Amino acid sequence: MLRTVRDTVRLQSGIDAVRRLLRANEEVLTALDEVDRAAVDEAITAIRTQRATLDITFPTELRGLTGPQPAAFFPTIERRAATGGSHG
Repeated sequence: MLRTVRDTVRLQSGIDAVRRLLRANEEVLTALDEVDRAAVDEAITAIRTQRATLDITFPTELRGLTGPQPAAFFPTIERRAATGGSHG
């Protein structure tokens, strides 16, 4: 599959955002005492157990229809290109 620069930038920015979120969560979790950490672990286990028993799945025909808007580095040029206008 051939990716465009825009797809690669969007993918990388999403990966970076997840990494920042994970680092922030790890910092919060390491600051918890043992009782609070055990409560968090118990909550995570309960959520995973409930999610595993769900009968509902996301319809495949709707996958890819939602998501973040792609960044427009040069919106005027891109708009003109999409409508067939010149950008000279």
